Amino acid sequence: MANIHIKSDERKASEAYVLDSFGRKGEINPADRDAAEIIAARSREAYNEMKRMEVKVTITHNGKHPYHHVSEDGKGVYGWVDSANVSK
Repeated sequence: MANIHIKSDERKASEAYVLDSFGRKGEINPADRDAAEIIAARSREAYNEMKRMEVKVTITHNGKHPYHHVSEDGKGVYGWVDSANVSK
C-alpha cells in the first residue's frame, strides 16, 4: 500500500516556488521533489520563528532598510530590515 500525502494549496505553491527558483520545470524527478519539500518545510519553520522574534531597534536611518535590530532572546540575531517588517 502506498503512502498518500494530501498537501494544501499553500504547501504546493511553496514547493513549486522552490523548484522554480532552482530552474526545475516540467517533469520533476523524485529526488528533486523530495529536496523541494524539505527546503520549503525548513523555510516555513524559519519564517514562523522569525515572525514571533522579539527585537530591539538600535539604529534608524533614511535608506532602503531603515531599521537595525538586535534580538532580545539571546540568539544574537541582528540586521537591517524594511519598515514593512517592523511592528510594535
